[in-house]
Amino acid sequence: MIYLSNLKLVNGTVFSVGFIHYFPFNEEFGLGKSVEELEGNGVLVESIPESFKQIGKRSVLHVDVNTKDLWYEYIDNDPILDDKVDLLEKENISLKLAFIEQDIATQQEMTTLKLALIETDAKIQGGTA
Repeated sequence: MIYLSNLKLVNGTVFSVGFIHYFPFNEEFGLGKSVEELEGNGVLVESIPESFKQIGKRSVLHVDVNTKDLWYEYIDNDPILDDKVDLLEKENISLKLAFIEQDIATQQEMTTLKLALIETDAKIQGGTA
């Protein structure tokens, strides 16, 4: 069973779905509630249809709480939100590059230190480096 909740009334018995839990009765990751408790605040269904990606749109799952029919409606993305996502993605890439550069610098420092230790050890043991 799949649990749908955070339902927002669209009209009549149709709601948009704000939360999906795929394993509501799982002992470790479930919600720890009975069927009756869950159905008091949401809907239990057997499966959810697959949504399709559409450029410039996002899918919103809808459910008729009486029939448990499910479908997606596709609405335009918020351009301001898209700009924020793009900015965060670019920032994320910059941070990843900075970590990689730092990792490379650290590895180079470690290599230099290892070489210095080898040379020092060779000198201590009377050998030549």
